[in-house]
Amino acid sequence: MHYELFGHISYSLQAISYLVRDILLLRVAAVGASIAEISYDFLIADRPLWVGILWNFCFIVINLGQILYSLLERGTT
Repeated sequence: MHYELFGHISYSLQAISYLVRDILLLRVAAVGASIAEISYDFLIADRPLWVGILWNFCFIVINLGQILYSLLERGTT
């Protein structure tokens, strides 16, 4: 399998997140980018790149929390 594809997907989703104006869509793209980046960091090297995996996991948690907050806020207004 071409593991570099995960890197390209990750960076493409990051670029998309910079282009969109809707903050919810931005965060969804950022979560997708982080998931792809974790896959890339886990598969590309001889051993997993734990620094990148850890930071992207943190970004996923932050963005999922903000997505949940945004959805709850939209539902109450």
